[in-house]
Formats: sequence, structure tokens, C-alpha cells
Amino acid sequence: VEELGDYAFSYTKKLNSVFIPENIRHIGKAIFMYSTVTSIVVSENNNWYDSRNGCNAIIEAATNTLIAGCNETIIPDGVAVIGDNALHGLNKRNITIPESVRRIEKEAFTYATLNTITIPKSVMSIEANAFYYMNITSKNIKVLNPQPSVFDRFAFGSSHGFYYLNGICLYVPPGCKTAYETVIGREVFRKIMEMGDVNGDGTVNITDVILTVNHILGNTPDKFDKVAADMNGDDVINISDITQMVQAILESTY
Repeated sequence: VEELGDYAFSYTKKLNSVFIPENIRHIGKAIFMYSTVTSIVVSENNNWYDSRNGCNAIIEAATNTLIAGCNETIIPDGVAVIGDNALHGLNKRNITIPESVRRIEKEAFTYATLNTITIPKSVMSIEANAFYYMNITSKNIKVLNPQPSVFDRFAFGSSHGFYYLNGICLYVPPGCKTAYETVIGREVFRKIMEMGDVNGDGTVNITDVILTVNHILGNTPDKFDKVAADMNGDDVINISDITQMVQAILESTY
């Protein structure tokens, strides 16, 4: 056996671990979709694929493309592409997309359930249906790239018609709200907020800086959006976020 076809182990309910031997040279899409697999190991002698750093995923070595994962997958630094259907149906509290990722292919996270997701600035291409029908329990998605053109118009919605992400807020870089509304459309996200606008008044200004400083000092205001305050998406609000907030205000005045 040298190939594993599309959906090879999908929907399997009694398979927990998979070992990919050295002779496998082609693997199709969505091979672990909705399976119970929690451990994925590729032979160190396989010249085409690897599972580097114990990531519980299959990575195409030549292109650094993550082609298949499971609920225990950790996307390792160095992965450049999250492939077609690679994490379809993923059910995981959090997953970090590293700064090395440049492209997210079609249906990569379709039907996934996550607490939250942050799309780093490094991502320059997001294909149709990449995040279609996602269940985001925290009700927020954060995008760090100021250029909404990286998104296919249907990245969050089906090409057969828009899918409204009920109650989910899309957080975008300061000054980019209108551009994102134009590219993605209000049919998908009824609420788009700019990072840094911690009091939700529609602008990022010195008031937001003062409120964030008070939060860091332990005096969190009654109306304070912690997601908007986390400017760099590292899940920690500190001086680095203040610096980026001030920089955004200075850039908007010129």
C-alpha cells in the first residue's frame, strides 16, 4: 500500500491511533474527518510526510502543508499551509495558528467547534468555505491582517449562499472595519469591531488607552472589551497592547 484515499478513516469510531509507515507516498483529503483518532504518527523514514514535534498531524514535507489532523493536533511552527479539509470537523477548545502560516485552503476548518480562533497577520490567502459553519463558543473571531483582500468572499460562508454566523463578532485591526464589511459583507458578520476600541464607541482613541491602563492596574472599567484590548492576539493584555494601541492612534492622525 502506497496511497491512502480521500476520507480513508473518516467516521471511524473505534480507531484511536494511526501510524503512517515509510512507504506511504500519497494521502488524500479529510482522511480523519469525524473519526475518534487522537494520535497520529508518521514514520521518521517517510520521505513525503512527517508528524514533526509530536504535532498529531500529517504534514507534507515538500510544501510544509498540514493535510490531516485530529482533535489533539497542535499546528507546529513552520507549517505554511493548512490544507483542503485538513481540520474539517475539529472539536477542540483552542488551536493556535502560527505566524508561519501563509494560506488556509478551502474547507480547512469547516464544521469545526472551537472556543475562539485568531488568524495571524502572516496569512495572505483564505479560500472559500475555509471557516464555513464553525461553532465558536466564545462568540469572537480575531483577524490580525489589515488587508481584507486576503479573504475569499465566501471564506466564512458557502459559495451557494451566505451563512450568517449567529452572534459571532469579527475583530479586525484599527481602521479596517469598513474594508472588511465591504469584502466579507454584513450577511455573514452582523457585528464587526476594531481592535483597540475597548469601550465600543466606534473609534480608537486616548480614552481606550486610559481604560486599558486601568485594566492592567487592576481597575477594570464596567464597560471594557477584553478581546478588543488584546491587540496582538496573545491572550494577554499588557504594555505591548498599549504600545500597539498608541501606534494605531498616531497613524490615524496623519
